[in-house]
Amino acid sequence: MLFNTRAAQYFLTIAEYQNITVAAKVLCISQPSLSKFLKQLEDETGVPLFRRGNHGLTLTENGQIYYSYVQKALALEDFYTKALQKKKAEKEEKITIGAGSITSYYLTTRVFPRFRKEFPHVRLLLKENIHFKLLRQIRQGDLDLALLVRSGRDTTAKNTQDRLILKQQRVIAISKSNPLSMRMNPSPDNSYLHPQKINPRLLDGSNLIVGVPGQKIYEDMKQMAKQYKIHFQNIIYSQNPQSCIAMASENIGIFIFPPFYFIENQIDTLYFFTFEDPSMQWSLVVQYNPDRYSTAQQRLIELIQSVFKMPESKF
Repeated sequence: MLFNTRAAQYFLTIAEYQNITVAAKVLCISQPSLSKFLKQLEDETGVPLFRRGNHGLTLTENGQIYYSYVQKALALEDFYTKALQKKKAEKEEKITIGAGSITSYYLTTRVFPRFRKEFPHVRLLLKENIHFKLLRQIRQGDLDLALLVRSGRDTTAKNTQDRLILKQQRVIAISKSNPLSMRMNPSPDNSYLHPQKINPRLLDGSNLIVGVPGQKIYEDMKQMAKQYKIHFQNIIYSQNPQSCIAMASENIGIFIFPPFYFIENQIDTLYFFTFEDPSMQWSLVVQYNPDRYSTAQQRLIELIQSVFKMPESKF
């Protein structure tokens, strides 16, 4: 007899209650229908499965063998069903991640290719936006993960958690031909990893190269200028760090940036400075909703952490 889930349930119920009438009530079918089923089952197996007696039905030796077979078959079917459901869920999994225009480059070129090799069934969807729109999207549930920039004053959004990726102090790049940098008598080891401390008010009157309004760096620098009463002569907007560094090198303006931008940009025409202030502290975090956290998301965050590792510095 081919395995049939309903037939197996009927047989197991009869074996449990040892009474056709009671079993029929439990199964919500008529007693004659259940008796007919049992007769057909025994005809198909070719052996009696139950012994009829004054105290009800008891399993015969063949019935016990069949009982064991049914239990194993049901367990196997349950395992098979769950395995199929898991595979279906894996094929349908999608991770939507938000990032800024700069960090998205690192995700698409260095993180996503490695992730797809390990999780080929998971679909990645990248949404690029400015900082405050990303914050709103993760809070509204439109994103599974958001790669965000934080400064010293920021707090974690309600119902979300942060995973710290990188923490640094922002650095100010000033051309060596700029009179401002020459007045500061830079140390011999001055670099983006070993910047000198300066008074922020010395930046008054400079041209500032910064991201567009809505980006975290722009909002933080606006707050810093207000706090220290700094007036920038001109503000040059750019979302391309290579262009910003090149402009700073040509003394078009000063550029304030996190050191990880400079991993592949060793320019010897610049001096580097910083100063202590919460707005100059730069942290890169992955924000996520713990209620929707999956194994694939955890691995994606681990890969992001490995990509954004920085050399040792005194930050």
